[in-house]
Amino acid sequence: MQLEWEVVSDASSYAIYMATGSEPPDTQDLSNWKPLNDEPLMDTSWLVDELKAGTKYWFAVQAVTEGNSRSQLSAPVSATPYAVVKAVNDLNTLEISKHITSDQLAQYLPTEVSIQLHNETLEPDVGVNWEIVNSDYNPDQSGTYWISGSLQLPEYYLNPDKLKAKLQVRVLPGSNAKLSEIRINGKILENFNPDLFTYYLTVPYSMDRVTVTASTYDSSASYEVIGGQEAVLEIGDNSIYIQVISENEKEERTYSLYIERQLLTITEI
Repeated sequence: MQLEWEVVSDASSYAIYMATGSEPPDTQDLSNWKPLNDEPLMDTSWLVDELKAGTKYWFAVQAVTEGNSRSQLSAPVSATPYAVVKAVNDLNTLEISKHITSDQLAQYLPTEVSIQLHNETLEPDVGVNWEIVNSDYNPDQSGTYWISGSLQLPEYYLNPDKLKAKLQVRVLPGSNAKLSEIRINGKILENFNPDLFTYYLTVPYSMDRVTVTASTYDSSASYEVIGGQEAVLEIGDNSIYIQVISENEKEERTYSLYIERQLLTITEI
């Protein structure tokens, strides 16, 4: 910050003083003022550096004659330095499971990011307002998504390039290898439970074949009815197996259907 003042007649040099605060200290009491120049200053300007952004500084000048007679301090002037945002530091990738809604995701996002300032070594943390609604985030689709966030800056930080925080969110492939339903000839299997993997059924003699279909809890998982969805039933015990593989192919479940086809009864003749 460059300070300049007009020449004072009879002054051979000048002393510069600085203070901080919302109001200037009493100019009659130099104990609350910090001298900036150790040696006599002949010029009518002074470069002040290493000032902290957002701090209110007060400056005053004192004229000094050749006989070292000193004037009262000049009327104080104030200045509050600004800082300019140079960059937003990278954030670590956030990895999550599928089916995390936007509202749930918002709870896991960092509330602050660190930024870099021009001509500053300090990298302060500032708040961030994530704009999930403006992203292409899809909780039901594995993949990589980028979410931007507006910086919540103090009034003394300038962001002329309108820089934003950016966070990479990686939705991992599903690990769920469960079914959400099983259908026999189009009808939902009664008492189905995704966590129950074995079922016992009894069907009449007249049912000599069945069609088995299913739905996975995770739409990206896959299932296969071993031997095909159409199964011919023999009289007595029959076994049908449904194999489910998770999207990430790390989980596998097998649902077993044990179907007993009854003997022909007199009533069915």
